[in-house]
Amino acid sequence: MLNFLALGPLEVWDGHTRVALGGRRQELLVGALLLDAGRVLSVDGLVEVLWGAGPPRTAVGQIRDRVRRLRGVLGADLARYLVTRQGGYCLDVPDEACDLRVFDRRLDRARAARDAGAADEAAAAWAAALGLWRGRPLSGLDSPAFDSAVTRWEERRLTAVEDWAEVELARGRHRDLVADLAGHVAEHPLRERLRGGLVLALYRSGRHADALAECAEARRVAWAELGVEPGPALRDLERAMTTGDPSIDVPAAAPVPRQLPPDTARLVGRTTALARITGGTLTLVTGPAGVGKTTLAVHAAHRIRDRHPGGELFANLGGGLRRVDPGDVQRRFLHALGAPSVPGDPEERTALYRSTLADRRLVVLLDDAADEAQVRPLLVGAGSAVIVTSRSRLPGLTSADVVELSPMDLADAVDLLAAVVGRDRVAADPGAAAALAGYCGHLPLALRTAAARLLTRPRWSLADLAARLAGERDRLDVLAAGDLTVRASLGVSYEGLDPAAATTLRRLARLGVPAAPAWIAHALLDAPAEAVLDALADAHLLDVDAPDGLGRVRYRLHDLVRLYAAERSLAEDSPTDWDAAARRVLGGWLAQADRQPPVFLPALPPVAPRWPAPQTDPAASPGTPAPPATPPAVPVASSGRPVAPADPDRVAWYEAERESLLATVRNVPLPAVAELIYQVSGLLSLRSDWPAWREAAESTLALLRGPGDRRAEGRLLCVLGELLVHLSDLAPAREHLERAVAVLEETGDRHLVGYALDLLGVVTRMEQDLPAAEGLFRAALRTMTRHADRSGAGHVRHDLAVLRYRQGRPGEAARYLRRALEDHVAAGAHDAAGHCWFWLARIHRERGDLAGAERSLVAGAAEFRTAGDLRGTALVGIERGRLLLDRGEYAPAGDELDRALAVFRADGDRRGQAMCLRVRGEIRLRAGRPADARRDLDAALALCETLGNPGWLAEVRDLLAEVDAGGVPIDVC
Repeated sequence: MLNFLALGPLEVWDGHTRVALGGRRQELLVGALLLDAGRVLSVDGLVEVLWGAGPPRTAVGQIRDRVRRLRGVLGADLARYLVTRQGGYCLDVPDEACDLRVFDRRLDRARAARDAGAADEAAAAWAAALGLWRGRPLSGLDSPAFDSAVTRWEERRLTAVEDWAEVELARGRHRDLVADLAGHVAEHPLRERLRGGLVLALYRSGRHADALAECAEARRVAWAELGVEPGPALRDLERAMTTGDPSIDVPAAAPVPRQLPPDTARLVGRTTALARITGGTLTLVTGPAGVGKTTLAVHAAHRIRDRHPGGELFANLGGGLRRVDPGDVQRRFLHALGAPSVPGDPEERTALYRSTLADRRLVVLLDDAADEAQVRPLLVGAGSAVIVTSRSRLPGLTSADVVELSPMDLADAVDLLAAVVGRDRVAADPGAAAALAGYCGHLPLALRTAAARLLTRPRWSLADLAARLAGERDRLDVLAAGDLTVRASLGVSYEGLDPAAATTLRRLARLGVPAAPAWIAHALLDAPAEAVLDALADAHLLDVDAPDGLGRVRYRLHDLVRLYAAERSLAEDSPTDWDAAARRVLGGWLAQADRQPPVFLPALPPVAPRWPAPQTDPAASPGTPAPPATPPAVPVASSGRPVAPADPDRVAWYEAERESLLATVRNVPLPAVAELIYQVSGLLSLRSDWPAWREAAESTLALLRGPGDRRAEGRLLCVLGELLVHLSDLAPAREHLERAVAVLEETGDRHLVGYALDLLGVVTRMEQDLPAAEGLFRAALRTMTRHADRSGAGHVRHDLAVLRYRQGRPGEAARYLRRALEDHVAAGAHDAAGHCWFWLARIHRERGDLAGAERSLVAGAAEFRTAGDLRGTALVGIERGRLLLDRGEYAPAGDELDRALAVFRADGDRRGQAMCLRVRGEIRLRAGRPADARRDLDAALALCETLGNPGWLAEVRDLLAEVDAGGVPIDVC
């Protein structure tokens, strides 16, 4: 790269080789272009530079020729810089390729550093700028055209010398300045600022007589040359010396505070956040307790300390629990910066604080701020970097770049463990490391605490510590090591809450709902909770989820926050208060469940009190009035039985609320929970959601021991029996249903006895005792008829139809199914109607009426879609696969079974999976894929053996025998 040097004799360098320009006129041409670099110089102007007032007639042509020769001498690089413009030429070299421009850039850096209080940096920049000078600009190329430009550059050099001397004097470098300044003054005796610098350097060096002699010489020169006294600055300096004014003594070195905490913790991850902090001027780092805000902020501050020579200031603002007055912090910072006294008046102190810090480049770290009012008085000028950490979002700091930290991802969490305990130890059991990270909630504080426990117990494996953390009861006790304790960190956040927010947090945690809609907080507090939820979210004690399928915002607690707050609830909420809060939540669920009536079991009159849960999320619609205590009316069919909604809204409600419902059932041990389980039982079959609710029903059943609980016990036994039938767990299903019949007879719930008898008939039919099953069905049908329950009668007729089908009497089965369809259509029971169409399709198919089977499947699919029943839709898929198998359309048949199997696997429905695998195995067998068929049929066999269904077992074994026989049906072997 070419370098052009004009601050002295003109030189052009190509790397380490000096370029010969080809004569004096060529050098004049380059010099002229350099002095006006970046601007167009006219041809006439160049003629004047080269020849003065008497140019030859061929001057213009010679200029063009010399430019052409210059381009040839300097090569391709110059061709990029020396460009032709209308009327002249322009030499536009990069800043770094011309010493004139480098000089200007270094002066800019020096002045900026001086203004920011970085005296060392400023002095170095001025020295570097002056070091570029090798003599008078373009010396040796005397041309009147250069005189004014050269004079301007000389003036800039002298001003730079004066600025440099001023900074060096402020740095206490007076002794080193004397010789340099004496030379400059001798060369420029009328420049009073230069002479003033020399006088002050002499005085501070202890050469008072020499300093006064310089003042006298300045007066002599001024009178001789100008006929005036020296200027006021030099006269004031002379007076100060003669009076011993201390203001001109050597200034005390400004203290440079170094208050940052040590950067001891290894930072893992957080690369994006770190880049934002180190690149900003005012950054707010916010996030929940233990997420690593201070560690990241301290690391970032150390990263940028070299860019801020004024020093570093640090203050722990104490958060909301031990809130530090910002005036005290101002006072401490001012003392650290050398202020001799600090005003007591807040306004005067703030003014002094801002003035003192205005010209300095500092790093200011304000840790654990409680609010904006604590931070604002401590903000400083634009040259400094301010980093604030807070557990709250501080929305009032509108000019701050907000860096919000969340728990680490799994990879970074495991990497942090490895950084502390050693990579070999983590690599030996990565599964335990991942489990440990999960129990720590991926929070850096918890991870470091767990790692510290491992360091102090070298014989413990990661699996040992993971096992100790697995139990929620003792987890916070285990997460404590020395001064690292998760409980204490969470306690700081909790103690800073107002009473309403603390109560809401405690009760939400104890309820254990994973993602609570706002109405639950309202119920727990028994007061509007919108502002409380906002405050908890701002304090990072609640996470706000995106709206769910119902369009409602939900609030989620981090696991460790939940454990801590639940502890506080046990200690602070009286049993009476907690019982009342739990009953309100339970009443809210019941009020909503009343709008989702059972599908199989009949709706019953409310028993437990309802709480008026809002129909819309209060957080989404502030000010929404509470609905009336009586829930909206449910549509009623002619039979008097409530009709299930004829749209998928109930499915969306159940999917959105499932986890919250289960958490309430597990954590609210009240007898009224039995009523809630009964109310939602009809929705479970829509998603084959039986195992979790079996566990919930069994645990609730254990609560129903009082004499007043018998009615609830009978109803819950009926629900539990239905769940066990769906799970094909026949022995306990029979036991619970027989108990249900006895208890329901005792309590007078004779209508519900009919449902228990119907379920007992299903159990008996599955046990292959078909005559006994028919007797139970007949008894159930009489009960339904006695109570004018058409929907219930439709269920029994459906079960009688399946019985007739199993007995090999498909015609009678079809007649029962048609009667059941009439009952279900009259009751508006779409899900039950879909099951009738499913069985009619099977009967049509087995009779060879494939068109009738297809029509029935279309009707059944429509009913299941209306009901939002994915399981029913999957059953239709199985039967459609059978129909396509009979048509020899194996590929589309397999596709139907693949889709159905995915539904049953997602729901954990073993019965559905067994049916799918059995049919898909047969499809693959007929399609000539015996290996694939065996895999499906072996899996179906294992499931059928677990389910204990003899009929299914026989079918699967027959198909496996065909596989063994090479695909030939057994009955023709």
